[in-house]
Amino acid sequence: MNAEKNSPQQGVYRPLLLLAFPLVISNSFSTVQITIDRIFLGQLNPDYPAATLSAVMLYWVPYSLLYATAGYISTFVSQYIGSGRPHRAGAALWQGLYFALVFGLVGIAIAPFSRSIVSVLDHRPELLSLEAEYFYCLCWFTLPGLITSVVTGFLSGRKNTQAVIVVSGVGTIVHGVAAYLLVFGHFGCPQLGVAGAGWASVLGAWASALVGLGLVFQRQYETENATRSHWRYEHQLMRRLLIYGLPAGAQWAMDVAAFNGFLVMADWFGENALAAATVAISINNFAFIPMLGVGQAVSVLVGQYLGGNDDRRAAKASWAGMKLAIAYTLIWAMMYLFIPDLLINQFTTDEMALSARVEEIKAMTRVLLLFVVGYSVFDAINIVMGFALRGAGDTLFVSVVSLTLAWPIMVGGTYLAYRLNWGFYASWWAATLYIFSLAMLIVLRFLMGKWRTMRVTEPGLPET
Repeated sequence: MNAEKNSPQQGVYRPLLLLAFPLVISNSFSTVQITIDRIFLGQLNPDYPAATLSAVMLYWVPYSLLYATAGYISTFVSQYIGSGRPHRAGAALWQGLYFALVFGLVGIAIAPFSRSIVSVLDHRPELLSLEAEYFYCLCWFTLPGLITSVVTGFLSGRKNTQAVIVVSGVGTIVHGVAAYLLVFGHFGCPQLGVAGAGWASVLGAWASALVGLGLVFQRQYETENATRSHWRYEHQLMRRLLIYGLPAGAQWAMDVAAFNGFLVMADWFGENALAAATVAISINNFAFIPMLGVGQAVSVLVGQYLGGNDDRRAAKASWAGMKLAIAYTLIWAMMYLFIPDLLINQFTTDEMALSARVEEIKAMTRVLLLFVVGYSVFDAINIVMGFALRGAGDTLFVSVVSLTLAWPIMVGGTYLAYRLNWGFYASWWAATLYIFSLAMLIVLRFLMGKWRTMRVTEPGLPET
């Protein structure tokens, strides 16, 4: 760490790549889990993937607020370590775990009300039943999911991203095996369909949570970060976590809420429109979710560099991360342009491909992937530069901008497209405009430089 402080001319690409690559792999496991569910369920019924996506998007409105807040301890950990106070990282870990426990139990408490909650989607009855099944399972996912967010945030803040791969990898393996058994009913297990995919997610999340807890409470982390001894509740530290973490979570929640509204309206254009949107989004997850790993790496580096009062290197890391994310996105954009059918066919079976409905869904999906090509670069900018601001503590701005733009542009534009008969594709023009506008404002905020003087941790002297 001292070498990094004393070498301002040292390049940032190497530390960024070393940190980002494991996080990209870790986030890719989430893509694998989503894809497994979509493929397995799609083999049973083309409506099943759409039902799970609608339920997930509704669930992620509150959950993303909690998940991002819990995971925001990565910024505290990175700034504590960067400022020479590594033992404060253990206290931050425990505040995150207390947060996860309280709201994880709240998630379980609302499970019996799943049917009433998903009814706001106003989908046809057979689709609502499937969505309620899946939503019920997700309520039980909340506690292990939040615990996993806390432990991976702690490990990422320490730059121990190889351990993050282990946590995510174990969960993915458990999820995949459980989904195979429970969705289809293999080896004597009940065939649960949509519910089987939901319970597989719960089992995978618990596997990740338990492995993560086992790692962070090892003697090494107690010695370096006091993960066992600093277990007491600290009101002021929890307050700071909420002050900075909740706006970061709110930004994700508002984006998800707006996107959920956008997706609900897709069903207004017809069941094929919703199915096509589901396939296009599932494909784009291969590009979108791994980019979160680059953003997380940038956030950690910005936090550590600012903790050491080196805002120049923090800026260089941010720009380098943006370039890497754009390069990665462009690779996928080329595939969307030149081999769309190869990607789309992964979400249909041979029997389904013979139906006229699936042919129409595939044709619509090809068009939607063209929109994805158009906005993908700006999406990369939003992710990386948004995480850069987040690593400094500038979370309120991104939250306010997302709220200001998402609903009037994306959701409002989709509503107008439906009411004025502009057609389904007009709604995707609205989504593209929103993503472009958000990227421009985030970059402008970064260039203004207020983030350079921000810190989330309390003032203190380095430990001796």
